[in-house]
Amino acid sequence: MEAPSGYNHLLQEAPFGFFRLSGEGRILDVNSRLANMLGYRSPREMTENVVSFVDDLVIDSTHGRKLLLALKTRKRKHGVEILLQHRDNGSLPVRLHAVRTQDKGKRGWVFEGMVEDIRQLKEKDRTIQAMAFTDTLTGLPNRSFFLRQLRNILQDLGKSNMSATLLYLDIHRFKDVCNAVGLIQGDQVLKKLADRLREFFPSPWQTVGRLQGDDFAVLLTGSRGEEAADLTAELQRTLEAPFRIDGRDLFLTCNIGVATAPDHGIEGETLLGNAHLAMNLAKEKGPGTALIFCRGMDVAIREKKEMEFRLRRALRNDEFSLYYQPQVNLANCQITGVEALLRWKDPERGFVSPESFIPIAEEFGLIRNLGEWVLNTACSHRRQWLEKGLPSIRFSVNLSGTQLKQPDLMEIVDKALSQSQLPAEGLELELTESILMVPKDLTLKTLTALKRRGIGLAIDDFGTGYSSLHYLKHFPIDRIKIDQSFVRDIVTERDDAAIVDAIIAMTRSLGLEVIAEGVETRDQLNLLRHQNCHEMQGFYFCHPLPFDEMCHTFPCIKNQLFPPSEGNRPLL
Repeated sequence: MEAPSGYNHLLQEAPFGFFRLSGEGRILDVNSRLANMLGYRSPREMTENVVSFVDDLVIDSTHGRKLLLALKTRKRKHGVEILLQHRDNGSLPVRLHAVRTQDKGKRGWVFEGMVEDIRQLKEKDRTIQAMAFTDTLTGLPNRSFFLRQLRNILQDLGKSNMSATLLYLDIHRFKDVCNAVGLIQGDQVLKKLADRLREFFPSPWQTVGRLQGDDFAVLLTGSRGEEAADLTAELQRTLEAPFRIDGRDLFLTCNIGVATAPDHGIEGETLLGNAHLAMNLAKEKGPGTALIFCRGMDVAIREKKEMEFRLRRALRNDEFSLYYQPQVNLANCQITGVEALLRWKDPERGFVSPESFIPIAEEFGLIRNLGEWVLNTACSHRRQWLEKGLPSIRFSVNLSGTQLKQPDLMEIVDKALSQSQLPAEGLELELTESILMVPKDLTLKTLTALKRRGIGLAIDDFGTGYSSLHYLKHFPIDRIKIDQSFVRDIVTERDDAAIVDAIIAMTRSLGLEVIAEGVETRDQLNLLRHQNCHEMQGFYFCHPLPFDEMCHTFPCIKNQLFPPSEGNRPLL
């Protein structure tokens, strides 16, 4: 077919590739652009070496034949992506647009087409796909890609009757790690953890992914459930080795949940959800725990969600109350204070133990509202106490580590004091040892601000935390409360008696006050008094009472403990 010379010149200079084929697919003409794209110096050189579109140019000959057939029947074809054979034996991805036309030279039908080099587009697609399916921080597959892989592998397993094991990992208290070392260093920890997981699971049958935050997952194809216990134990030992970050060693522990296919699920989301469920229950048992999923675990989760629902309802319906337990000083024959103890009476279940609902309140973010209610109520009760003409004594309120981290804690405390129209003196905050997980600088700043307001500070449950002595040195503490676990067996266990004796001596040498919790017998009282501990609290003196009952019976309690007829000598 002859074309006008101007037309041929235009095609030769066009920025896109051009070709003309016979009805049988023989190459009649190409332009310079197409020849250069495929590694030839000129159109002539290309047509001398490449004769057939199907056999010489298109890598997939079957695809080429289908394309020619489609052109013969449909006259045109647009946007077809195919691979063309490059002169150096490589391949060139192109997008092809072709039409069928009548050859005016009476050679029948011919096909003319335009070819677009899409290598850069393909590279961009690969980059975008990598970004869509790769975690940018660690380079591991992200949640989307991991789930896709999980679904595909589980489908294959269903056909082959093989098994697989899924591990779900979570770093214990990773937020506290980031608070302590900084977010940038926290990212370094995640990268090093990802590297360690890659090294531990190098096989192509082992897929490691980062799901979110500090949550990672590992899919082990062909692994049997009975191997999971030994594997997770070995993995825990590997992860317990220190992570070197900016010249310092960081020690981490991980909780691991394990689920196996097909026993624990044949759908990707189901298997991942069950492994996640097992991991959450492992977290409740303590750091470094691994659990294999079993039927019935979902019952525990449902109970937890039910508890959360009831807690939220209790906050709305004012189902909480404060009970008060006296703190007695045998040295000066006085009741020196009362501790506010939170009580919850569920309308259907009755009284619920704080040990059951406080962890749920912290986990689901309810502790803020609950703690604020306790503080406001205790301050209000303290004002009513004084208005009733009762003696000015110390009111102690528990404060958790979660509350201590609240940026507006000082505003909450100031508001409670302002509403009660009472000075800060006489209010004491008891700090649980979870404060040791809060960064030292933040803790010291907050406690110093509380101390300057005149608020007393005490460490509750002293002796149960590994860092208590260290923190006594730095924090402005007034008083420590010896945990009742030591007091309980103080009479029968020499070790407990020795520990209590050492705590009392150490505390007094630091100029702090000490109070023993959980005193229930006269023998415990006598031994503590012999050890020079004169302030105590426990059932031996008085059970916790509702506020109104405490107000009403306080004079009787005091007279019973310290009868006036005995000349202020305690009847104890």
